[in-house]
Amino acid sequence: MAAADSIKPADINEAKGNRNPTDTLRFIMDAVQILFKRPLDPVKLTELKIQGQMCPFVMDSFQNCTKATLGSPNLLKDIMNFSQVEKDNINEETIELLEPYLTLKAPDGK
Repeated sequence: MAAADSIKPADINEAKGNRNPTDTLRFIMDAVQILFKRPLDPVKLTELKIQGQMCPFVMDSFQNCTKATLGSPNLLKDIMNFSQVEKDNINEETIELLEPYLTLKAPDGK
């Protein structure tokens, strides 16, 4: 809840205004999409640049799915609602889908 409370409208606007989003932002938005139980693209392998290192991972769904979530005028409201209400509805399937996002490590182990 503290993390959600720390997000300000300016943070969302900065992310929305990013014409060339970083792999990290794309990665985060896919995880948000999972938490909101919204669709993602089919799984395809790729590499993401995280902390300056290329990491094998699944291709993001930014263009087809998460870009719309990021652009939503209700994104901050949806995040706050999730933080206050929906977080208690996270099930085992959601945890399993999020696990790769939560355990990703760069090749140097960081």
